[in-house]
Amino acid sequence: MSTRTVRYVHALLKAALNRAVDMNLLAANPAARVKPPQLKKRKRVVPLTDAEKARFLEAVKGDRCENLFIVALGTGMRLGELLSLTWDQVDFATSTISVVNLISKGGGEVNEGKTENSKRTVPTFPEVYRALKDQRARQAQDKLKAGPMYEDRGLVFSNQVGGPLDPGNLRNRHYKPALERAGLPRGTHFHALRHTFATSLLRQGVGVEKVSAWLGHANPGFTYRVYYHHIPQKLDPGEAERLNAILFGGDGKKNTR
Repeated sequence: MSTRTVRYVHALLKAALNRAVDMNLLAANPAARVKPPQLKKRKRVVPLTDAEKARFLEAVKGDRCENLFIVALGTGMRLGELLSLTWDQVDFATSTISVVNLISKGGGEVNEGKTENSKRTVPTFPEVYRALKDQRARQAQDKLKAGPMYEDRGLVFSNQVGGPLDPGNLRNRHYKPALERAGLPRGTHFHALRHTFATSLLRQGVGVEKVSAWLGHANPGFTYRVYYHHIPQKLDPGEAERLNAILFGGDGKKNTR
C-alpha cells in the first residue's frame, strides 16, 4: 500500500482502539506505540518556459509519439487519459475531446471515474486538431503494414499493431530522449506538459474557471492554489478597457477627459 494509505489506516485503527480504551475494553492502545511512515515530500513539477516548449516541440518532430506530445501540451490531459483515449471520444465536427479520467483497478483493468469532474470536454485547438488528423493517417498506415496482425481497439495512440502503449516504454524510448535533444533535464516529469498547458493559458489571461474545467479539477479554487503564481496580476490595456466598460458602461474606449 502507499504511504498515504498506511497512514490513513493507522490513524483510523488508533482512533478505534482509543475508543476501546475509553470503554474499558482494552487496557492500552497498542497502535499508539506504532509510528506511521513519514510522507515523502513530492517533487515540485516545473512547467516549461515558452523557449523550452519550443525546443521540445522541435525535438519531437518525426518521433512516433510526436502527436501524443502535441495533444498533451495542447489539452493538459494526463498520461493515463492520453493512453486510454479512443477515437469515439474525439469529435472532429465540434473540435472537442470528451475526456474520461480512468481509475486503475490493477491488472490492466480500468474503471471510469465516479465524480462529476472525472468527465469533461476540452477543445481541440488548431494544432491539436491537426495532430489528431495526422495521427489517424499514421494509424491507417500501421493497419496496412500489419494486415491481419492489427488488433483495432479504437485507441488514438497505439503501438504498431493497435495495442496500448506501455507507459515505461513511452517515457524511456520517446519522452526522455526528446528531453535530451531539447537540452532539458532528463528528469523532467511528463506531468510538466500538463502544467505547461495550464500556466501558458493563465499567463495569457484565460480565466481560471475555464482552465480549471479543461483540467478536470474539482473546483477553480484548487486550480488557483496550484497555479496562482502564474496568474497575471496586471491587465493589458485592452482587457482593462473592456472591464471598465462592463463596470461603468460605454463602449470601452479610453476616457479623454
